[in-house]
This record gives sequence, structure tokens and C-alpha cells, in this order.
Amino acid sequence: NYNFVFHSTTGTYFRWASHDDRCRSTHLESCLHAFKTNPDDVVLVYPKTLLIDDRGDELGPYDDRLQMDQADARHRLVVLARNWRLCNPVMGLVHRPAAERTRLIDTFRGSDIVYLAELAIQGRVIEVPERLFLRRIHSGSALQGNSTDTASWLDPTNRPRRESSSHSTLPILRHLIRSVHDGPEGLGERLTTEMSVASTKAFYS
Repeated sequence: NYNFVFHSTTGTYFRWASHDDRCRSTHLESCLHAFKTNPDDVVLVYPKTLLIDDRGDELGPYDDRLQMDQADARHRLVVLARNWRLCNPVMGLVHRPAAERTRLIDTFRGSDIVYLAELAIQGRVIEVPERLFLRRIHSGSALQGNSTDTASWLDPTNRPRRESSSHSTLPILRHLIRSVHDGPEGLGERLTTEMSVASTKAFYS
């Protein structure tokens, strides 16, 4: 459905919107302003996150730590590998041509991390300092409600199975390595190793 919606739209910029999350009224305005006032190689802009519960009450701020505004793609990818958790920047405002050069959301758990990596390979990811994205955390959400059957939820043709944390991490690492090797010349084998180690540490820490 993520990809169906993307391919059904047009325009210079795009943003996904989950039905259970909320945004402040200045979300799009602030993200668009950041595009206009930052270097031309910016591919994604996202605001800081505030967590809310099923009733809309505030649970507290969440620090994504995924601002990847470094000029070097290698540095941006290492930041992602060390800090990915909820991947809220996926719900930010993306430059459509950059998104079109990614695989978008794939059929394995954690494909949003690979999507962010494929964006970061192309350009900078900027964080707006205001908390304008309200991420709802509740038992009925897709992640919590399907944590043992993610494969069949993402793609109904997949056979349902119970996933351990290690099994769900391996596809992420495999696809991250593939994205790095398919990226521009110069990312290199050393970066692939750094990302693999950093991602594994981040997942189990």
C-alpha cells in the first residue's frame, strides 16, 4: 500500500501519512522551508518527534538522531547504522526524484531502514528542530500488532512465520550491503563493514 500510494501521486515532494499518527499544522510548511534554505542535495526533511498514546496523550519526546546533513555519503550512512530505531524520518517530506531511485518499502521487516539508506546515499537528510510529528504508540499499531507475523503482513503471499530479533535483522543487513555496493563508486567495502557492525550493535544495544 505504501508503494501503491506513492506511484499513484505526482509532484516534486511526497509524504506518507499513517492513519494513527498526527502532525502539527506547520509540519509541511517547515519541511518545505528547510528544503528551500539548505543545499540542493537535500533529499529528505523530517521534524523532531513527540510520542503519543492511543488517546492522544503525550508520552514524551523521542530523539531520532538521524539528521544526516554531512556532505560525505559514507558519514551519513554510518550515522544511520548507529542510530536507527523507529525510523520516523520515513514519514518526513521527501524529494520525489530521490525516492523514485530507491526500492521504496520492500517486503521485509526493516525495509524502511534500507529506504532511508538509499536516500542517504543520494543526498542529505535534514531534521527540523520543532517537534511537529506525533508518533502514536499503541498495541493496535502495525508494528506491535504484527510483530510475530511481519512478513505476511507486508506481503500476503509470504508464508506466516514467527520472527526472532536476529532473523528480522539479517535481511536488513543484507539489503544495506546491497544498497551500498549498488551505490556510487567510492562508498567501498570498508563502509559496508562499518555499517554491518554499527547496525548490529544498534539493534542489540
